[in-house]
Amino acid sequence: MREIKFRAWDKNYGEMIDWISLQTNRISYEDQFGLFQNNEYIFMQFTGLKEKNGKEIYESDYLEDDWCVFWGSGKYILHNISTGDIIDCNEQNTQTKSITGNRYESPREHKAMETDL
Repeated sequence: MREIKFRAWDKNYGEMIDWISLQTNRISYEDQFGLFQNNEYIFMQFTGLKEKNGKEIYESDYLEDDWCVFWGSGKYILHNISTGDIIDCNEQNTQTKSITGNRYESPREHKAMETDL
């Protein structure tokens, strides 16, 4: 069973908030900023997979060869932003690739967005 955890993109400050910071600051964020009740943050869930260097893969991560991780059709998928190809996001398809960024810290133009999947 995969570990359930998240990270969040802070739209106001333009920075990623990691899982430990979310857990540590949850009460103060909820009290002061309504972290989980507003639209100032974009949450991304951990896929349960790691890339070839051992880094955890989250939704919206870019993997080498132009693959981006999305949730679609009830599972995590890899969408090639250059070709439009879609494949399953699984250990076989991710263990030989490294993370090259994510949609928020290093945005790239997509041929199709996840809303099109």
